[in-house]
Amino acid sequence: SRTVLTATGDVVDSLRGARLAFVPIADVRIDRATPHEREIYARFLAHYASQWQRLDPITVAVARDEPKEGPVRLIVDARITPFAKENYRQVMEKLGPADRFRLAPIDGNIAQFEVILNRGRLFGGLMDVTPPLEVEQGKVVPTGRLRDIFVGYLGTTGEVGWLGQINRWFSRPPDENGYTVGLFGLWRREMQGATVFSFQPEVLAQATSQLRYEETDHEAHGRIEIGNIAQARITPLVNDFVYWRTRRTSLGNIRLLHSLEQQLHVPGEDCKTLAEMLLDVELRCPLGGEYEYRKDEFGIGRWTSTALQPGEGGGFLATKAPPGFLTPPLNWFRGLKAEALASPEGVTAHAEILMEMPEPQADAEK
Repeated sequence: SRTVLTATGDVVDSLRGARLAFVPIADVRIDRATPHEREIYARFLAHYASQWQRLDPITVAVARDEPKEGPVRLIVDARITPFAKENYRQVMEKLGPADRFRLAPIDGNIAQFEVILNRGRLFGGLMDVTPPLEVEQGKVVPTGRLRDIFVGYLGTTGEVGWLGQINRWFSRPPDENGYTVGLFGLWRREMQGATVFSFQPEVLAQATSQLRYEETDHEAHGRIEIGNIAQARITPLVNDFVYWRTRRTSLGNIRLLHSLEQQLHVPGEDCKTLAEMLLDVELRCPLGGEYEYRKDEFGIGRWTSTALQPGEGGGFLATKAPPGFLTPPLNWFRGLKAEALASPEGVTAHAEILMEMPEPQADAEK
């Protein structure tokens, strides 16, 4: 296919038509293909027919609960009903019987998960600490011990299972409280009915002293919970990293406008209008600024964004988020709780996402 500019100024695809009315790809007639393309497609069809046979239908329902006070709650329920049930046989063989219990939250956790396997319950948690990392030119660089990057724990109930590979790192017998230190500074605590690992002995002691079950309303094979990362200690690091990536996206839009002027000789002031017409989109700065065409004292014009102007933490050379900037989803995500249940009849999942959307800038200025 190719892009076609009509006499009325509309941009359409020669095969699929105009935007918002595209012919579905599956309905586009293919008249020609190379021998190599035919061979690849034949292999794909053979693999799909032998492994999946038919596509499993997925049903998703979304509800929104907006209380008068507090964050908005987005509720998502999904169900996958298998047509070819043998595809789920391996999954069901690895899972244990679902139950209504979950491990209670551990003080200091920012995220935790658990999965019921046929040999026991696999669980883990990530503590809310400041990791020894920095963002330099879009790369996450460690500034301390590698084992302190992920401060948390990983454990299992019942048989150790695949965590037995980690057990090979330990050669000493446990002390009277079940603690052992192994290779690479990894700690282990063996308790009645549970084995827990961590690189931080204080985290291991804190987590194992709070292990307990609490009953829930639904049976599940797996559960995950994430706290309010907007207030987490790792947030500045994540914010700087995402800001750097988002900043590059904004600069990419500016380079597009400059390319139209330099390569196609479009008048500078008209580049944004032409780009939006060709792409059939509205160019918006992902940093929250506005794209503007400005001329310097010599009369030379260039495109820029108000979010990239010189100032405290800003400018084209900035690599870290300026004060007050919080990138999505950190500026609206307030927590997540999700659970999943697998059975021969299908897989069901339930998730609740807490959201608190930031106030519009115009309203904030008022």
